[in-house]
Amino acid sequence: MTIKLLDTYRFYKGLPGQVAAAEYLEGILTAPQKNELAKLYRNNPAPPQPPPTVLLLCEKTDSYDDFGLRILRLSLMNGDRTVDKIAVCSGQAYAQEFVDPRDDYSGSMRPCPEGIYDFGAISDLGYDPGSSDGFGRYFVPIVQRSAPNNRSAFGLHQDRNRATSPGSAGCLSPYNAADMAKIIKWLEAAAKPQYLVVDWGLGYLKSIGFTYSKKA
Repeated sequence: MTIKLLDTYRFYKGLPGQVAAAEYLEGILTAPQKNELAKLYRNNPAPPQPPPTVLLLCEKTDSYDDFGLRILRLSLMNGDRTVDKIAVCSGQAYAQEFVDPRDDYSGSMRPCPEGIYDFGAISDLGYDPGSSDGFGRYFVPIVQRSAPNNRSAFGLHQDRNRATSPGSAGCLSPYNAADMAKIIKWLEAAAKPQYLVVDWGLGYLKSIGFTYSKKA
């Protein structure tokens, strides 16, 4: 019983929704017992419990769309768990090579380089500009933390003019407005993604010391 009460005190006191456990102990223990319990708690504090890391993860699949663009998978991750996912494309059909970003260059029109990206402010036109526009309603800048080449100006936006000019210059582009709106919902959530990981399996992330967990 003493062990159970100690564990309750250590792991639940002060946590949201669990204060009642500590209040229960306050009501049943004598003053000497409370002092002893507090001393044990100070000597054996509960280990920190950091929240799971929420991020976006983009990976390639083995499939291509009707225009010859590799279908990419953009996943909302919470720790090692996939919460949701959509299909996106990137680059031009004639340039679907996935190369080490240190071997890439500005104007290559290849898919977004492997790396870690931070999100910029969401740009919202408030309306659909139509199929003559290449971006659609929303644009979210993404900035690589350690850019190993001179490629830049990446973002998340719909492939709005897909019917006449499919693909992008390297941005990650959902195929439809509904999926782009889903990305905006992810980014505006209370537990929003902290950053974007683009992982083509080339080894660049490992070379800069970055790792993440994902269930098979």
